[in-house]
Amino acid sequence: MKRTGVAGARLLALILMGAALDLSGCASIDSALTRREATHAARPVQPTLANSGEGAEAQAESPPAAAPVAPTPPPPAAVVQAAPVAVENGSDTGTSVNKSIQSLRGQLQTIETALAAAAQRQSEISGRDAQAITTYEEGDAHIAIRLQVGTTRGNPQLVGEWNNAQSALDTLTSDINALAAIGTELSGQSASARQILQTVGATLNAPGAVDEDHRQLTVLDDEAHRTVATLDRMLTEIGHTVERQTAYVAAERPRLARLAGAIRSGELENGVAAPFMNSGMNSAMHSAVEASPTVAGAPIATIKFDHAGTDYQKMLYAALSQSLQSRPSASFEVVAVSPTRGTAKAVQLAQIDAEHHAQDVMHSMNQMGVPPARMGVSSSTDPAIATTEVRVYVK
Repeated sequence: MKRTGVAGARLLALILMGAALDLSGCASIDSALTRREATHAARPVQPTLANSGEGAEAQAESPPAAAPVAPTPPPPAAVVQAAPVAVENGSDTGTSVNKSIQSLRGQLQTIETALAAAAQRQSEISGRDAQAITTYEEGDAHIAIRLQVGTTRGNPQLVGEWNNAQSALDTLTSDINALAAIGTELSGQSASARQILQTVGATLNAPGAVDEDHRQLTVLDDEAHRTVATLDRMLTEIGHTVERQTAYVAAERPRLARLAGAIRSGELENGVAAPFMNSGMNSAMHSAVEASPTVAGAPIATIKFDHAGTDYQKMLYAALSQSLQSRPSASFEVVAVSPTRGTAKAVQLAQIDAEHHAQDVMHSMNQMGVPPARMGVSSSTDPAIATTEVRVYVK
């Protein structure tokens, strides 16, 4: 079992090295405007559908928090709530076996202290990365929209937003390394906890113990098992988060470099899509934005974006859960619906806005457990509406 922990540490170390080598970006937009860096393509991570059958009923009881605005790969997953295991202090029976018990208990308490500190650092990183992704995506979306409607060459406002976006990706890259370091540390703690389990088992068979010693050993065995389980959950979560963020950053570095060239020219270049056709995971989420929806019937959810900060998470989650309970194999079509009122430029901006909201809704659905392969996106117009809407249909 100890070898498994060491192997996990080496694996995370390799991920750390790969992130440091492949995900570095330009120091500023000036360097990006003068040279284009070669980047490695990232393989998208395909999540599994979590809200079908019995899983849907369980998740429906606790709707997830609102997903950060992120029209590319999923943001960092929620941190596992790793509450430290309370280690019971037993009385000293005066036996030699009890002295071994006290030593083992002290070792487990040390592991619990380290586990709590690691969980706190992981939580801080998760919050920082969520903000970094929001900063990056908002900057990316605003730059692309400004370029699409036209702007001046080398617009200093867009240069500033580009630099902020670059800084946000740098934060994510740095935190990939930090998470890998936490994983390496926890791998060592996991190996130590497993060693305690083995020693507890051997001590149960040692001569010279009294009944109270065996009771304390039984309690200690349970505490050690729960500690190992918590460490394993944390290591799994860190591994998944590192994988997702590595793919995210690798996908966005080349896009950011292309945006730099577009800022220089003042218009979108070939290969630089609007926010709703961003690179990375979007290619796995849909093949193209179609001119009209490919589904019929009433939508299971209609989200009206008539004010800032529209809160649709609970309503959307309930609609998805109900649909998946009746049809576990269902797929979904997300339709960006825009009004047709106003000038030609106003109509175009409304379409861009609707498609951007549709991408946000798709990522919320992905966070709720719907895999990209079971989602499609299309666009449409409706002269009867005054503000943009996103409608979700079952296909």
